[in-house]
Amino acid sequence: MGAGVRHALVSTHSLSGDRFESHLAGFGLNRCQQLGKKGSGTPSIATNVSGKVLQIACGREHSAMVVEKKDKSKVVMVCGSNSYGQLGIGDAHRLQEAAIPKQTAELEQEEYLIPASGLVEVAALKDMLRSDEMPVRVQCGMDHTVILTSLGRVFAMGWGSDGQLGAGPDSTVCHDRPVQVFGLDKAPIVDISSSTDFTLALSADGRLFYWGNAEYGQCMIGKKIDQVLAPLEIPFTDGTIVKIAAGGCHALVLLSDGRVYGCGYGAIGMGADTASSLTPSLVKGISDIGHIAASTDRCLALDSQNNVYSWGLGNHAGRLGNGTVFSNLYAPTRLDISPKHVQPAFMALGNDIALEIHVGRPSLCIAGIMDEQVETTNKQFPRHKLFSRELALLMYGFGDSISPLPESVDVLEDILVDFINSTCVQAATVSGRKNKILVEDFKFILRKDPKKLARVEELLAMNKEIEVARTLF
Repeated sequence: MGAGVRHALVSTHSLSGDRFESHLAGFGLNRCQQLGKKGSGTPSIATNVSGKVLQIACGREHSAMVVEKKDKSKVVMVCGSNSYGQLGIGDAHRLQEAAIPKQTAELEQEEYLIPASGLVEVAALKDMLRSDEMPVRVQCGMDHTVILTSLGRVFAMGWGSDGQLGAGPDSTVCHDRPVQVFGLDKAPIVDISSSTDFTLALSADGRLFYWGNAEYGQCMIGKKIDQVLAPLEIPFTDGTIVKIAAGGCHALVLLSDGRVYGCGYGAIGMGADTASSLTPSLVKGISDIGHIAASTDRCLALDSQNNVYSWGLGNHAGRLGNGTVFSNLYAPTRLDISPKHVQPAFMALGNDIALEIHVGRPSLCIAGIMDEQVETTNKQFPRHKLFSRELALLMYGFGDSISPLPESVDVLEDILVDFINSTCVQAATVSGRKNKILVEDFKFILRKDPKKLARVEELLAMNKEIEVARTLF
């Protein structure tokens, strides 16, 4: 299974005669066919794959997987957005041509010029592999893909402006076909990790390498670097690294003795008083850890008894899995999940999604938000009443009592929060800019609602007047 920003894939397989047939179930957003093929309006999309799916990774709007064929050869198959060449199949258009929708009144929201594809093989990879070499692992960043081979070589494709592809000291360009990561020839790699805009790699002799964006100090060398364009070996002397996890602004490493070290900014798990660390620091409160995972701004860890620990930034969907919403966990917190049903191989962590297969029971646990549909535990989440006071005053202004019923205020707040979430998701969808939503994106999605658009224009004008007035004092 694999989980990305707003989508996830789960694979099962069956034996038909002498060959395997895999069955993909996709959940969440599917604007660019990142679930494997076109389709929308249903909770899930099913896709058949000829062969045995061994591993899956998901990015912002693309997916990749390693598939074993009938003859035991292995290939990488991909689907979704190819705006930056992250599928490795060529024909990636430039951003200004492809990823920004035509903002015309006649165009429906679903019609974009983003190049995308259903599930296809990365054929160009075959020409780069040796006769005795096969892909064994894939990782998806936001808009790039990293491939590890059986000989310990690493290839990458897609967005490369911050060195995400590790293509060399002077390379910040995108590649729409796989390129070999620079400078790792003498260090056979056994593991890779990427979820946003940087990659961690672990060599067979325990050395740690880093490339990509490092502006938050997550590169673990005691300082912030804007871009690491070629793999940088990270000195680490506190123990033997056995597993790695690349998050958004933070990175984790797991040592052979079960200790976890974190570095960077945000979800480093070191308490509310420590928001950042430029050097690897011990994550306290957990021990005997056997598995770690990191995403944009949160982490998971499993100990040897399969107890699950979570920390990071919460949201309205309860994605941290601790039974609360809109609250952060600054240190590892054990989740209420029975260890006997947990196996590390059956877990996946995405930006707003966490998946877990309950072993021994035919069920899939989902924590977080997927395509604006929230699934949580049966616990009743406490309200944080973000807008209760303002809504009560608004109701009073429109003729209600001076103290409206709390239940009435709650209903209005639910409607307001849902509208804000939905509008932000739509604005992010039409935005062609990386990790940024502009006012123009909101105006574009409201273009067919003259009343709302006029109100936005009025508020923007009012804001400018306030800014001018402030300069006079």
